[in-house]
Amino acid sequence: ELMARVRTHLKISYYQNALAQKNKELRQANETLLESKKQIERAARTDSLTQLLNRREMMNCIRQEHIRLKRSGRPFALALSDIDNFKQFNDRFGHDCGDSVLVSVSRIMRSAIRKQDLLARWGGEEFLFVFPETDLGGGKTVCEKIRESIANHVYEYKGRNLSVTMTFGVSLVPDHHKPIRDHIRNADTALYRGKQQGKNCVKTFAQ
Repeated sequence: ELMARVRTHLKISYYQNALAQKNKELRQANETLLESKKQIERAARTDSLTQLLNRREMMNCIRQEHIRLKRSGRPFALALSDIDNFKQFNDRFGHDCGDSVLVSVSRIMRSAIRKQDLLARWGGEEFLFVFPETDLGGGKTVCEKIRESIANHVYEYKGRNLSVTMTFGVSLVPDHHKPIRDHIRNADTALYRGKQQGKNCVKTFAQ
């Protein structure tokens, strides 16, 4: 009888240990799944090269900012920027060089804006900024600082020093009456004017 009880307790102890091990494995698997889910969600929101917001996620953020504007009445600024003569980097040194420039420029721009500001890779070598609770003059001032930082930075690629500049177009979203696409188009108009007038500058759109 004693030996039977001992064997029973040993079996119970074995199954308890096995259950504890299985629970541990399940927790680890669950943590791995959660991390994978986060990575997938992050990949859906960000640009794979620059790790900035992608175009779709930026539009979602702008819509939210538009809703806040409707409640608060506080305007925000948009800025569309473009790397000047970007094609020459790809043509002369290859697409790896172009990617290197995009990553370097993205890092500089991200470090120059506030925590509440938004920055996305809009497409190709274009980037879009959102400056919450910022007027047109404030948006221009920030873009001027970013433009100077980019122009003064020394870019190196395989032993070569590269010169990189950017042009910016800034527009104001003063109220919620017009669609967001109209304000982005205004920033693009200002950007185009800057390109026509010599590049490496910041232009604002006059309402």
